[in-house]
Amino acid sequence: MPGYTKIEAIDAVRLERFATHERDGLVWISCGGNNPLPERIQALHASNRRFLWQSRWAAPVIDVQENFLDALHTHVVHPGLVRRADRRKPVNVTLRTAGDGFHVDYTGQPEQSGLIFKLFESRRTRERAYLSGLSTAQIEYQYASNRTVWITLCCTPMATDSTHIFGMLHVDGQWAPSWLIKLLVWPFIRRVARQDQEIVEHQQRQHETLAAHRNLIMPLDIVRPYLEQAWAPQDPPCPLPHEVTRVILL
Repeated sequence: MPGYTKIEAIDAVRLERFATHERDGLVWISCGGNNPLPERIQALHASNRRFLWQSRWAAPVIDVQENFLDALHTHVVHPGLVRRADRRKPVNVTLRTAGDGFHVDYTGQPEQSGLIFKLFESRRTRERAYLSGLSTAQIEYQYASNRTVWITLCCTPMATDSTHIFGMLHVDGQWAPSWLIKLLVWPFIRRVARQDQEIVEHQQRQHETLAAHRNLIMPLDIVRPYLEQAWAPQDPPCPLPHEVTRVILL
């Protein structure tokens, strides 16, 4: 400050500092604490990343994450690409809280009925969805061939009805150049992402039109209560069980 003789900082003009960390092509910022990295980001190795993309969706972050983590929508939103409605089977779905979030295991369907599975995948030994921290939603596929694929969405709320998304694909246990995987796989992932974007943005428009109506949470909407508690914790907190299991048709 020109002409000011004192050396000490003045609270009124002091800048707030935030912990930052660069990892795997993204800059992470923490609003509290010294480690801004979610556990699921720490578990990923940069050498396994095949490509990175970003987009902005006109929808709340909680709707974006619920859509990504909950597989019930796939027959309707991605018919033929991810799953087919005429080949639905009972699947056990178990949500467990752990670490800095929760994970959801889908068991009983080692093979999907959609085109993407037929073209690029093989028999699965694990299908698991994660919420890590507030920002990171991830799907993990492990295969009998010892290959593992992670699809990760890092979500930054821009407003109550806008979310900036950074998406990543990581592959371990299968050698292939990144350009080839992007050439073959990206058109399908892009199509699935656009279908997801269309449905959550449509949902947001309906919320605005029917603003007086509350959200309807059904027994099979397993992840929604946990997402709501993470993003808007109640005081006193609403008790949720550590583990929830349901049988659904996928």
